[in-house]
Amino acid sequence: MNRSRGTPRRTSKVRDESYKAWCRRQPCCARSLVVPYPGKIDHCSGRIDPDHTGSRGMGQKADDRTCISLCRHHHRCRADFTGPFRGWDQARMRAWMEQQVAEYNIA
Repeated sequence: MNRSRGTPRRTSKVRDESYKAWCRRQPCCARSLVVPYPGKIDHCSGRIDPDHTGSRGMGQKADDRTCISLCRHHHRCRADFTGPFRGWDQARMRAWMEQQVAEYNIA
């Protein structure tokens, strides 16, 4: 038998709605990436969403302070390793995301 919790689980994840709102006002982080295959144009499209990039468990979101701004198109491309992320491996993706988070936290 599966009982539901009477109280929510505690989480150590930082939730920061004002930071996510700030992320939504920033331009897409992927806009400056060079498209790696000739003849293909890759434009930002869709609204900007905060993309949680930090470490997390399966099916969970990372701390809000690890969000970067990606348009819906590039958010999907990052998740699928397509578009400007085509040919990237996990290490390169992780390094790029950590660089973006570091730049955001300086701003």
